Amino acid sequence: MATSPRIESSNLSIADLFREFYSVPDFQREYVWEKSNVEKLLQDIVYELYDEGEVVEDAEYFLGSIVVFRDETETSQLIDGQQRLTTIYLMFCAIRDYLLEFFLAF
Repeated sequence: MATSPRIESSNLSIADLFREFYSVPDFQREYVWEKSNVEKLLQDIVYELYDEGEVVEDAEYFLGSIVVFRDETETSQLIDGQQRLTTIYLMFCAIRDYLLEFFLAF
């Protein structure tokens, strides 16, 4: 008899979230966020983490739900949150590239 999938919930940090490997199923739409969507996400994050230019101690930002289904190969199939997760990943890539250019300039 096959077992039913379990529904579990976890509060993860961004670091924890990116320790996983995700696959986007074929039925998911392509990445469609535009500049305004990315700017809104960045504004929301900055609004939560800073108050009048000062870092808010122990500040947290709720990125929203990320729904995954772990398939038979234990790969996390990204069901919901693809746009947000991809945007955060792209921001980290941009920061990495900026820092590499900055430090290689010395």
